[in-house]
Amino acid sequence: MYERFIEFLIRRPGLCLAAVVLVTVGLASRLPDLRVESDQRVYMAPGTETRENLDLLEDLFGSIETVLVIVMREDHPDGIYNPETLAVIDEITEWLRRREELETSRSSDLRSLSTINDIVGDEQGLLVRPFMEFPPETREEALAIRSAIESNSMYVGQVVSYDGKGAIIVTKEADTGGRQGAKTYFDLREYLDGLNARGHPEVFHVTGSSIVQGLVGEYVPQEGQRLLPFVLLTIVVCLFLSFRTLRGVLIPYLVVALTELWMFGFLALWGKPVYTLTALLPVLIVSIAVADSIHLLAKYYDAQYEFPDAGRDVIIRETMLEMGRPVFMTSLTTAVGFLAMTSSELVPMQEFGIITAVGIASAFVLTLLLIPAILALLPLQRPRMSRRRQHVDTGSLLSRALLASASSTNLRPWMTVASFATIALLATIGISRSTVDSAAETNFKPSHPVRIAHGVINDHFSGSTVLDVLVDGLEPDAMKNPALLRKIDLFQAEMEKSEGVGATFSLAETVKRMNRVMNEDRPEAERIPESRELVAQYLLLYSISGDPGDFDDLVDYDYRWGHIYIYLDSSSSALAKRMVARARELCDEIFSGEPRVETRPAGWAHGIANLEAYFVRGQWRTLLICAPLLVALAGFMLGRLSLGLLAVAPVLFSIMAIFATMGFAGLSIDMATIVLSGITLGVGIDFAIHYLGRYVALEAEGVGHQEACSLIAATTGRALFFNALVLSGGFLVLLGARFDPHVKIGALVSATMVICYLTTMYLYPALLGLAARRRESRK
Repeated sequence: MYERFIEFLIRRPGLCLAAVVLVTVGLASRLPDLRVESDQRVYMAPGTETRENLDLLEDLFGSIETVLVIVMREDHPDGIYNPETLAVIDEITEWLRRREELETSRSSDLRSLSTINDIVGDEQGLLVRPFMEFPPETREEALAIRSAIESNSMYVGQVVSYDGKGAIIVTKEADTGGRQGAKTYFDLREYLDGLNARGHPEVFHVTGSSIVQGLVGEYVPQEGQRLLPFVLLTIVVCLFLSFRTLRGVLIPYLVVALTELWMFGFLALWGKPVYTLTALLPVLIVSIAVADSIHLLAKYYDAQYEFPDAGRDVIIRETMLEMGRPVFMTSLTTAVGFLAMTSSELVPMQEFGIITAVGIASAFVLTLLLIPAILALLPLQRPRMSRRRQHVDTGSLLSRALLASASSTNLRPWMTVASFATIALLATIGISRSTVDSAAETNFKPSHPVRIAHGVINDHFSGSTVLDVLVDGLEPDAMKNPALLRKIDLFQAEMEKSEGVGATFSLAETVKRMNRVMNEDRPEAERIPESRELVAQYLLLYSISGDPGDFDDLVDYDYRWGHIYIYLDSSSSALAKRMVARARELCDEIFSGEPRVETRPAGWAHGIANLEAYFVRGQWRTLLICAPLLVALAGFMLGRLSLGLLAVAPVLFSIMAIFATMGFAGLSIDMATIVLSGITLGVGIDFAIHYLGRYVALEAEGVGHQEACSLIAATTGRALFFNALVLSGGFLVLLGARFDPHVKIGALVSATMVICYLTTMYLYPALLGLAARRRESRK
C-alpha cells in the first residue's frame, strides 16, 4: 500500500500540492481566533482544594488580583515623610481612584497613606481618623504622620517600609471590564514617568499579580514573533551547511512554515488558548519539523551517488521507500513522548502535549506529501559537495571525526561503556541534590522593572507574596468571640516566628489596638478583651467614627469568616510550601477544641506551593509512562525488545546528566524544566531510531559490525549531526527570550540534544559491538 502511495505522489504531484494548499487555507483562516491566557488559575484544576479555596477567598473578600505602586525616597533624610513625597503619594492615590479598571469603591480596596485610618482614644472614647487627611505643608506635620504610623505599627511593613524610606499603594483589579494588567501597567508607568519628568525625585516601581499576569499575556504572543525569525535564520544556515543547495534550504523551510500554520490553526479550531508554556511551540516545532526533512533530503542526495544513472522517479522512489519507515518511527515516538504529558495534573501541560503531537503529525504528513511532490516537479540536482566514493564521504573533517568516533569505540568498547556508567553513577548523586522551586516574577529577567519591584518589596517591606488563611467560625458573629480572636492572635504570633514570614495581619490586630486606646493607650492593654460584648462594642464604635469598609478584607458581612494575611519575604514556591505546611500544623494545634472552627489555606501562595508537587509528579509520570511505551514501540519497530531498551538509553542518560548538572549547580526544577523530560524523550529518541534502524538494515544485508558502524557514521551519522545542530541551534535562540524560564529551557534542551547525539554516536558502537561479539562466541 505504501508503494502505491509513493507511485501516486510521483505521478500526481500537482494533486498532492493542491490538497496541501486546501488544508493550509482552511486552518490559516482560523488563526484570528487564537487567544492568550495568562491567568495563573489555569494551573489550578477546578475541583481541587487549591482552586476551591481560591474561589471561596474571592467570593468572601473580593479579587486578589492586585496592582502595587511602590514609592521610594532613599535620598531624603526623612525618607517618604517629607511634604513633597507625601503629596505625591496622595496624588497617585487619587489618580488610581479615578481608573475604571481598578476597584476602589471600598476603603479596603485602595490602601495607601492617604486612605488608612488611625485608631486613637480621647475623652469621648474611641476615635477613628485618617493618618493623612491632607498632604502636610511643613516638615513638622510630615514627621507627626511618621510618629502616628510608628505608634500604631499595624501598617508598618505593609503600607510603609520598616526604614521609612518607602510606601506602597495597593489597589485591586475591578471585577468588570476584563483583565487589563498590561494596559494598566503601561498607563501607570507613563503617568509615573511623567511625575519624574516634572521634577519629582522619587523612584517608582509597579508590580502586583494583575500586572504580572497582564504582562505575561502581552509578551507571550510577541515572544514567538520576535524569536521565530532568528530560529528560521539558524535553520537556514544549518540547512545550507548540510546540503549547499537552494532546494535543500527552501523545501524544509516550506515544511516548517506550513507545520506552524497547521498546528496553530488546529489550536484555534480546537478553541484552546495559548499559554505561557505554549509560547515555546513556534521554536520547538521548527526544530522538530525540519528534522525529518533533513533525513529525507540527505537520503535523496545519497541515492544520486548510489545510483548515478537512475532517473528522477527512481531516486524519489528509492528515497521514500527507505526513509518512509524511519520517518514514521521517529514521528510516532516523538508524538508519544509529548502525549505522555497528558498525564500531568496541569491543564496547560496536557494541552501542550496534545498540540505538540498535532504539530509532529502535521510535519510528518507534510514531509511525506510535500517533499516528494515538489521533487517530482523539479529536475535532479546533485549536492554541491565533493563526490564521494561508494556514497560515503571520508574526506571532510566532519566525516573523519564521525568515522574516528566509531573506530575508537569499537577498539575499546568496555572502556566506553565504563565511562558512561561512571557518569551515570555520578549523575545519581547530582539528582539527589536537586530542588524544586518557582516564582511568578521569575518569568521576567532580573533587569526587568517588575522583577526589581518584587526585590524592593521583599527588602523594604513585609513581603511581596501573601499566604491567605480563611477561618470559618461556622456561625454568624463568630469573629466577635474573644476566645477565637485570641486563637487567631496566637496563630499569627507563631507564624511570625517562622523564617520567611515578614508579618501577619487580621481583625485581631485591630481589636487589640482598640482595646489599647480605650485603656489609656497602655501597651499592656494591647490584647484581646475578655468580653464578647466589649468586642462588639469596639466594632460598633469604629463603624460610627470610621468607615466599616476598612474591615471588608478581614471579615465577611456576617462576621462568620475571618481572613488572615501572612506576608512572605520571598515568592519562592519552596518557601510557600513550607509555610503552608507550617500553617496547617499550627491550625490543627491552635484551632482545635472550643470554639469549634475550620481553617483553609488559600490564595496565590497556596497555589504556588501545590504547583511544586505538580512539577515533581509531572516529571515522574512523563518518565514512567513514556519510557515503557517508547521501549515497546521501538522494540516492535526494530524487531527486538533489546533494541527497544537500547533506544531509550541515550535519552534517559541525557535526562540524568542534565538534572544532575542542575543539582550540582544549584539550579532548581521549575515551570521551565517540567517540559524537559517530555521534550528529551520525544525528540532525543529520534537519534536512536535512525541509528538503530540503519544498523538493523545493514545487519540484514550481511554487513559486519565494524563496517556497519563506519557506514552509519559517515551517512546517517552526518544527517544526525546536522539534525542535532538544527535542534540545539533552534533552542539556543531562546537565550534571547524575555522570559527567564524560556531562556532556561533553551539552554537545557540544547545541551540535552547534544548529549543525546554524542551518547548515540559513542555508546551504540560499543554496546552493539559487545553484543555482536557475544553472538559470535555462541556460534
